[in-house]
Amino acid sequence: MRKIHLIFLVVIVAISCSKKAEEDETEPKDVVDLLLLDNEISGWTKSSATEIAENESQLWDLINGAGQ
Repeated sequence: MRKIHLIFLVVIVAISCSKKAEEDETEPKDVVDLLLLDNEISGWTKSSATEIAENESQLWDLINGAGQ
């Protein structure tokens, strides 16, 4: 009887893991969607528009020596 319970448990875990794997294969999110909105943290607002660096030179230009 214990073997049947163990097999049942393994099947349930396998099914739940496969469903989780399917959820992880969705389209990647845009990085802007991951940023906080104004006042999502009480009192916090952005000081300027969002800037995105798509390569190393753009990142270097954004940091502009301030990343010591």
